[in-house]
Amino acid sequence: MRTRHVRMKGVAASRGDALAMIGAPGDLALVERGKLRAIAIQCPDGCGEKLTINLDPDAGKAWRLYQDRDRYTLYPSVWRTTGCRSHFIIWGDQIYWMDSWDPRPSRQSLLTVRSEILARVTSDDWVSVERLAFDVGENPWLVARVCQELRREGVFEESEERDSYRRNLRGSGSSC
Repeated sequence: MRTRHVRMKGVAASRGDALAMIGAPGDLALVERGKLRAIAIQCPDGCGEKLTINLDPDAGKAWRLYQDRDRYTLYPSVWRTTGCRSHFIIWGDQIYWMDSWDPRPSRQSLLTVRSEILARVTSDDWVSVERLAFDVGENPWLVARVCQELRREGVFEESEERDSYRRNLRGSGSSC
């Protein structure tokens, strides 16, 4: 059965020790040796598989883990191409299934992040959602949502590779 929450179970020095800490869907443990290396998570889809998600860019393709008031956000999404084939994001300890995603941040949060993003994206250079999230000190899912709104309004355009935006210099969007 799918879960909608993650639960931190602890920190371990090895992948094997972290995997031993998890058992129920959504359980997660961190692997840390000098720096964060990986997340071990019991697949939240309820299929029973234990997943290891790389957080160390020195070891290959890596996700980023954000922590805010003991709540965890992982970026980008986890899209399993084998097994249960689930696709989900982790945002503030909540699991959003990509087949039913509808997080509802407050309008004030959206407006604040929007102002900060517009102040930083001032040229025609592409900037990634991850870079913007770092620059404004916000979670990348909220930043991505605001950037997508700005794209729909014609203020931003999105790169062909996706997840990167710039001002739409040719479009009719206002700069707010």
